[in-house]
Amino acid sequence: MTTKSQNFSNVEEIALNRSGNLLRYKPTEKINVIVVDNFPELGKLAALRFLEWAQNNEGASLSLPTGKTPEHFID
Repeated sequence: MTTKSQNFSNVEEIALNRSGNLLRYKPTEKINVIVVDNFPELGKLAALRFLEWAQNNEGASLSLPTGKTPEHFID
């Protein structure tokens, strides 16, 4: 299953291919979805995608959540 024509990042493409699922199951799903097995894996995917974005957007500024929201994604 290749996704290059969908304009995905490398991280997103790898995650989608590893999931073994389709990006969207038509006609019921209206948005693209990458499925992961658990929330720590979701946190890792989000972190890798962020690092990929940061490498491609040098000098950009961002805002990060605080409190209990990100506690499972930060070690």
